[in-house]
Amino acid sequence: MAEHFIAALVVGLPGNYVVIFPDFPGAGTSGHTVDEALARAADNIATHIEFRIEEGLDMPRPSSADEALSCDDVAEALDIGQQVIVARIPVDIPGKIQRLSITLDEALIGRIDKAAARIGESRSGFLAAAARERIASLAQEDRPASKIRKRMEGGAGNAHTGNFRKRA
Repeated sequence: MAEHFIAALVVGLPGNYVVIFPDFPGAGTSGHTVDEALARAADNIATHIEFRIEEGLDMPRPSSADEALSCDDVAEALDIGQQVIVARIPVDIPGKIQRLSITLDEALIGRIDKAAARIGESRSGFLAAAARERIASLAQEDRPASKIRKRMEGGAGNAHTGNFRKRA
């Protein structure tokens, strides 16, 4: 189930981009690029929501964009002259846990179990984290900004040169 919450991207000095979630105090992250900050933000909010669910805490009511602009962290950024971009983004809220039957190579299962034990996770937790990571990387590849950047860097398709003419 997806809910829509506000994410605020704070543009600081070059190489310093921060994402704040006004509805989730303490949730937020940063990156050296906008893409890096947004990718980290997706993981950060997912982890934050999973923690709230594990602790039995309620989900907050989604703020309006106007309410988000008055959030302390966002208001502070605006007060010191930083640019803030506010957007309502879909956030997947985990549902009920379901049992799953899958088929994997025996040796791979052994490697998964050893890796999970090494970091103190269950097999299910390890596989769920790996799936989330893979989904996030695929989502990153599918983002329009990434596709546009690839075209501009000479990848798939042709980028427009930016030479526009006024209509007569």
